Amino acid sequence: LKLAIARDEVIMTAAEGVAGAMNAWADGFFGHPIVNDWSEQLDFTTLIFRARGHHLDDRHIRNIDGSGFSASIVDTCLFIVNNHRPLLEAGRSIVLYLPKIQTAEEGALWHDILSTLEQHLGLDHCTIKTYVLVEQVEACFQLMEIRAALGKRFVGFNTGRWDYINSMADAFAWDKSFVNPNIDAITMTYGYMRSYEDRVRRA
Repeated sequence: LKLAIARDEVIMTAAEGVAGAMNAWADGFFGHPIVNDWSEQLDFTTLIFRARGHHLDDRHIRNIDGSGFSASIVDTCLFIVNNHRPLLEAGRSIVLYLPKIQTAEEGALWHDILSTLEQHLGLDHCTIKTYVLVEQVEACFQLMEIRAALGKRFVGFNTGRWDYINSMADAFAWDKSFVNPNIDAITMTYGYMRSYEDRVRRA
């Protein structure tokens, strides 16, 4: 990520390849390319960092008693501590993409973590923005509460198809009559997926 922000040659080469693949796809789908100048595109594209979820432990950092320590806190701190200065000096935003949030309490926990990190680094309150990936069925019933818990750092919501389908299967695992269809067949127009996307869009 530091290399990406610094526009290191290895990242720029990869970005050129990605832009080429996007244009090849778009040419077949739309009949024209969608990225005219890939290097110029990087100048105005917002960089969004996705941390791992709170349910994962980091392999390298442990609590003093040897128990696991949240991988999402490790990711967030390493990214922001190492990159906040070059991002802000370049006039860019610091934006996190938060996965796996299930409740407003978890949104409030993220807000507290980020507020503490801002205070430690001497950043203004709510300098760090958050974009929430809604991929758990529980979160769909607390969207406005999650938004409120994150306060002025909230930017928006996004939907996540695969994990939401798995979340639905987990939620209905107790019901022997529930049959989850082939996951490949469940598109965003499928009953509960259409309702899910509509709720998130409205929020």
